[in-house]
Amino acid sequence: MTRARFAAVMTAAVLLPSLAAAATSEAEREARTHFQAGEARFKAGAFDEALAEYQKGYEAKPLPGFLVNIAQCQRRLGDLKSARAANAPKSQVSAAQDFQRKAQFYLDFVEAENSSGFHAPQEALRILGESINFTRKGQLALRSPGQPGSESVRPSIMSTEKR
Repeated sequence: MTRARFAAVMTAAVLLPSLAAAATSEAEREARTHFQAGEARFKAGAFDEALAEYQKGYEAKPLPGFLVNIAQCQRRLGDLKSARAANAPKSQVSAAQDFQRKAQFYLDFVEAENSSGFHAPQEALRILGESINFTRKGQLALRSPGQPGSESVRPSIMSTEKR
């Protein structure tokens, strides 16, 4: 190996890990920024805005904690009180409540597992995805049949259903 090649290989060996670390730290900074903005909006009761921030944070760095927060926002956005106040059909409210209970059960399961999936992170992500999916189904159950988006349920982030 010539000296020039050796120098190039050594330079690459030294620089590549530092470039990867810089990219990782940038993703972490972006995720942290979105997380903090999401937390502030969640505490203020702006769940739709918090949801958007948590989703952006998850896109920047896909950490399981973001899915827990996304599921909580989705659950809070299920507007059962408004549906009752608008005299929505009892069957519609009941269906939404069933989906909300399922979503909360799945979310509680991951939280009770102690550590948001430390022992089985892939399974925790799958369960959180199912929680989010049940929440969406509950929201859609409250929509009137002619309302946009009421005709189908979007698949969950980590859907395991066969298509």
